[in-house]
Amino acid sequence: MVPYRGPFCAPIQGPHSRPIDRRATESEVTLLYMPYDLFGDQAGMLVAANNSVLSGNYATLLIDYISSVETRLPALVANDLPKIVHTIRDMLVTCVTDAAANARNGVNPLTLSAMERVHRYIHSNLGAPNLNPDSISRAMGISRTRLYQLFEASGGVLNYIRRKRLQDAYAALSDTTNNQRILDIAEGAGFDVAANFTRAFIHEFGLSPSEVRKAASSAQPPTIQTDPSPTPTFEKWLRELGR
Repeated sequence: MVPYRGPFCAPIQGPHSRPIDRRATESEVTLLYMPYDLFGDQAGMLVAANNSVLSGNYATLLIDYISSVETRLPALVANDLPKIVHTIRDMLVTCVTDAAANARNGVNPLTLSAMERVHRYIHSNLGAPNLNPDSISRAMGISRTRLYQLFEASGGVLNYIRRKRLQDAYAALSDTTNNQRILDIAEGAGFDVAANFTRAFIHEFGLSPSEVRKAASSAQPPTIQTDPSPTPTFEKWLRELGR
């Protein structure tokens, strides 16, 4: 852990990511990466708490829990992941709530409220074909100018929507139980021309849609060659994901 033995909030991917602003002496550091989508309803709170040191009893409990998970990795199995993720997520939200409250002095609370509402609306209507600045402005009761200001850091609201749809498309292509044609997935992501979808997909992920689907369909369980036991351990499963 870093010298002050305390976590801090630093969104590193997403519309409100910023460089991490912390100094540390030589030490062991545990980095925890969690999908930004897990905190969709708390977007404004994450902005307010960015680069904040999390402290207090809840932060101590969070440290103890993450350390416990790390220690018990060899005994955990892949099926434990969902509950562990959501437990850490809930604990982080509790810690960040206090940090955000202390950091809001320099942030307009109306901005945070609008940001949270707009993100929630976009996530709930991501598949709607008419999801655009005009429809969002009308639904949220804010001007287009205000909407553009909220998404200035992410390259604009249309860019944010496009990236979210591409991420959903990636998840669909990686799902071996999803039998949709790539063309149908492209249309669901808002692309009428398959070539445009492929071009945007490669630009975002460095792989074509067909390559992602092929990799998912040919993927082997991580225990076939690396783990002789019938149940893969959580630790080895995580290591396989990183290869």
